[in-house]
Amino acid sequence: MSEIQMAEAKRIERGGQCSGSQQGFGTQRPKIETIMDINIETVRATLLDAVCGYLKNVNPGEDEKRQHWLDCATECLDIPHIAAACRKVNPQFRHFAMSGVAALMKRENDPAQYGMNRDLLAKLAERSPLVRERMKGHVLDFGCGVGWLTKLLRDEFGSDSIGIDVDEGAITLGRFFGATGLIQMDKDAEGLPFPDGKLDAVVIKEVFDVACWSETNILDEAHRVTRPDGVLLTSEFYSQSLRRMFAEHGFKAVCGGIACWTAWKKTRQDVR
Repeated sequence: MSEIQMAEAKRIERGGQCSGSQQGFGTQRPKIETIMDINIETVRATLLDAVCGYLKNVNPGEDEKRQHWLDCATECLDIPHIAAACRKVNPQFRHFAMSGVAALMKRENDPAQYGMNRDLLAKLAERSPLVRERMKGHVLDFGCGVGWLTKLLRDEFGSDSIGIDVDEGAITLGRFFGATGLIQMDKDAEGLPFPDGKLDAVVIKEVFDVACWSETNILDEAHRVTRPDGVLLTSEFYSQSLRRMFAEHGFKAVCGGIACWTAWKKTRQDVR
């Protein structure tokens, strides 16, 4: 019997009631009558409902309240390894992980805005044949969190996408909610675990300000692992200083102005 099934069995023994920490969720979980009624999607959906409640009732900076709702979202299901994963997520990025969970489930109102980013990336691909072609190849989602963008690239654009992050908790959560191709990287690693020129594209969404690497290291590694005519897709506010920084690391803007998304082409082989 799996850990999820054992948790369900325990709940059935006590009358199908959720733990006391679920108080205030607004909707009660349907009572499961027999072990045969257990369905992994129901388990995921129940936790997602808790996550959405947690997001709706917490404002940025309310750490104590945020932690309470996070506990509610995990303990209500009595799944120890999921609760442990949530608590392993870097507290600074926990709200990103929770919103990413909603995006993985493709909720229309998900805070990570799955649909909006899908449409913006589609416009980039429409404007640039090079971007469209490279997105169909080997694509790295750098700083992937729970992997919602990794999954979006695969599902919507046919990418052979891989996500990489240093956050063990976020990677574990993402895998539970259906994300695949996620790699946990050691935060002290000196470089990406890919050979030179291996990837068709690297995607970097809102990572520069929070990554454990410097912008220089990130761009140097992105340049190293992309093929000679590879592309870099970034979601950062475009500016002349950003253009100059990317140029110094061997990238030239080929398509931009799609909200914060810009496509960059690798322009030379040596960056230093």
